[in-house]
Amino acid sequence: YLLYYFRLRGVDDRFSLLLGLAFLIDPLCDIGWRGGRVDSWAFAFLFASLCGIRIGSRWAVFWGGAAAAAGFLCWPSFAMLSPLIVLELIALVRQQHRFVLPAGLFAAGGTIAGAAMIAPFHRQFGYGLADAALLTSIQSQMNRTQEIWAQLRSLGISFAQTPIVVIAGLCALARKRNLLLLAGFLVALAFAFSTNLYRLRVLYLLPYLYVAVGSLFWKHGEQPSRFPWRRAGSWAVGL
Repeated sequence: YLLYYFRLRGVDDRFSLLLGLAFLIDPLCDIGWRGGRVDSWAFAFLFASLCGIRIGSRWAVFWGGAAAAAGFLCWPSFAMLSPLIVLELIALVRQQHRFVLPAGLFAAGGTIAGAAMIAPFHRQFGYGLADAALLTSIQSQMNRTQEIWAQLRSLGISFAQTPIVVIAGLCALARKRNLLLLAGFLVALAFAFSTNLYRLRVLYLLPYLYVAVGSLFWKHGEQPSRFPWRRAGSWAVGL
């Protein structure tokens, strides 16, 4: 789904493949699928949702909402990825010059899919929500006792495992065209700092960085920049 999303954004096949492979074997990401965690499923549902919204047809947007609901039910940290979905919905609304229909289709897909998945075990789901609320409260209490410098150190150690992606992604986020994407990244970062910050939490910041790097190769009609962003992106992908 990541490769397909990049292709929908107009990224060349070669760069789409290289970015997809880099994401798969990223030192910060591979612990998810090597350790038998569900993080890979969360990312799959994320990019499936983004692909459905990007396609823009009624059924595609509907299934995009269903994929988003599956992602939220798959793993709570999926909430850190929700700004990416919101940004894609904003782009769709601007493209179609209407809000009610795409937003309604997305909400309908999410609601129906969520209800269908919860219905068989709705009682256990209620207990799970209570446990999740308790766990979140405990993590918030732990976070208050943890100094900000300790959290920054944990973030730095995690980012140091994939420095080229972090440097290239942050530089790409700083571009004027990516200000909304930068805002979404900061929202996700604030969410990470509000809980117990550790490697597997920082992992959910990676999609923002890879999407930012991929944006260096998106097709657009803007005037060429003085800085050779595409060449810099090529070097980053090569490294």
